[in-house]
Amino acid sequence: MRFVILAIAPLFAVALTGAAMAQATTSTPAATPTDADLDQVVCHSMPAPTGSLLGAHRECHTQREWNARQEQAEQDINRSQQVGRSGKLPGN
Repeated sequence: MRFVILAIAPLFAVALTGAAMAQATTSTPAATPTDADLDQVVCHSMPAPTGSLLGAHRECHTQREWNARQEQAEQDINRSQQVGRSGKLPGN
């Protein structure tokens, strides 16, 4: 679900204007997920590989696994950006 929200969030934000945007962001308190929420199975539609019309599929994982995958992807991006700037691996 997190991937979908990130993809839709900019479009939704554009649709809201001024006061509506302020009300939408201030009136919704941040909910803390419970263990039951993190163990719920969530399915995402995965796109076909670039340049192909075939190969789209659905992946189902627990929310905890989706969160771990997202965190790992962010760490990989940060690591590759550090290597790109310095030319060497972090810690070396």
